[in-house]
Amino acid sequence: MTSTPNQPDRVKGAEPNPRDDVLRLREDLTLLKDKYAEELDDVLQAKEILQAAKRNLEQQNQELHEANEEFFLENEQLRAERDEAKEALEALEGRTLTLEEAQTPGAQEENLSPLPLPHSDAGESPCRKRPRRTET
Repeated sequence: MTSTPNQPDRVKGAEPNPRDDVLRLREDLTLLKDKYAEELDDVLQAKEILQAAKRNLEQQNQELHEANEEFFLENEQLRAERDEAKEALEALEGRTLTLEEAQTPGAQEENLSPLPLPHSDAGESPCRKRPRRTET
């Protein structure tokens, strides 16, 4: 009787052939090795994909962090401008006269003093003076 690697010939009462067992084990080992090699390739490809996704997320995180910092700085600047505008408005409200107060002699001089002009550096008028035309 001839034996195949997967099914060795066994006769009742006959001793198993160790050589057939070794051949069968080698074949099984080769199949397992091939199977695990394919799985390892799949795992390595998945690892590369995950690393690329991680780099992409880190880049997006950095961009969001920078945008958040810019937003925070702009927000702080806008708050400061708002506070300055509130102070200016409160100063103007304190100087406002009712019609009756304005009609009282001397009330305007007591309650109103000149306001500083916005954005004037050296007390200069913010209005531009036009050069006079010279008639020719």
